Amino acid sequence: MGLIRLNKFMQNDNFSEENDSVNNKGDNNKDDNKGDNLDPSYDGNRYSFEKSSIFDEFDIDYEKFRKNNYTESDEELINKYVNYELSKRKVRIFPIILALALICFIGAISVFAIGYVGGILNNDSSLEKIVITGNKNEDESRKFQITATSEWQKNDTITNEDASLKISSKHEDKGFLIICEDKKEIGETVALEDYYKAVKEKNMEKNASIDDGLKAITTKEGYKAEQFKANMEQSGKKFKYLITALETEENFYQIIAWTTESKYIKSEKEFMSMTDSFKELE
Repeated sequence: MGLIRLNKFMQNDNFSEENDSVNNKGDNNKDDNKGDNLDPSYDGNRYSFEKSSIFDEFDIDYEKFRKNNYTESDEELINKYVNYELSKRKVRIFPIILALALICFIGAISVFAIGYVGGILNNDSSLEKIVITGNKNEDESRKFQITATSEWQKNDTITNEDASLKISSKHEDKGFLIICEDKKEIGETVALEDYYKAVKEKNMEKNASIDDGLKAITTKEGYKAEQFKANMEQSGKKFKYLITALETEENFYQIIAWTTESKYIKSEKEFMSMTDSFKELE
């Protein structure tokens, strides 16, 4: 645009005549007055003014063109570009962070679930197995035994005078006892079902709530037994019991296992295993 304006200006008649005049005067002075100044009639300032005016117009036109096509300043363009690049990076990084967080969360939940279920299914399976023996209070010749883990030990502080065997876990958060009763003392005509009902009613008298359902089992030694669960509150704490009425050739047994209500589900398999291991000794 500037060159076009400059050419138009150069083609102007006034400009051409003045330019020829200046050139002629300059040629004459070359021969006659070498080293002298130009003819005073030469208007150098006018030429400079016209030249400056041409480029000033070019700058004005360029500035208008720039403003019409680029409405944002250089600083705004730079900030816009930088922020856009940063925003693109954030968009790309966020899904990666979210995915990693989800993987970690799912992994932690899986580990916890496996550990919890494994603890329920294999409770104390790594502990050493021990045999604990007991006998009828009034007759030491009538002996029996159960198999338990090494965390169990005899505990005579358990307040049950009828119990022939009293044991608890080392942390005393679980208890287990066995009561032995001679059939001759109860009545030789009493059947297992009668004995079970009597045991159940005795617990109901202690304000125990009995879970519905009767479970008839046969232990690995071949003894017939019937089980039920009971809930009882003592000293402000809620306890859950697994109570088994078991019959042998000469005796009836009450096998009672308990723990706090919150820990019962985790302990039930262990209680059943200890009950199933019961064996009379000759």
